[in-house]
Amino acid sequence: LHAASAKIRGVRVLAVGTKPSLGGPLNTQAAQKAQDKDVKYIRKKKPRQALAHDAARWFGSRGYVVDDVGVNTQTVGDDDLVVLSA
Repeated sequence: LHAASAKIRGVRVLAVGTKPSLGGPLNTQAAQKAQDKDVKYIRKKKPRQALAHDAARWFGSRGYVVDDVGVNTQTVGDDDLVVLSA
């Protein structure tokens, strides 16, 4: 019996507390690098920082200033989605 670990299947950005809700997929080099990796990958400092930096730039390009980006995972079926929230 082999237990497969969850894989990262997507990276999304989500603004908390905005109406209408603001968010969407993050298509940056760091996000693409995270695709299909084990979920433990985002627990490493460099990948977390790269994703948080890209999310802050994503928000900035839409006129929002953020000082902190949360990096979390959300289970979707057998896999995980990385959610970057601010």
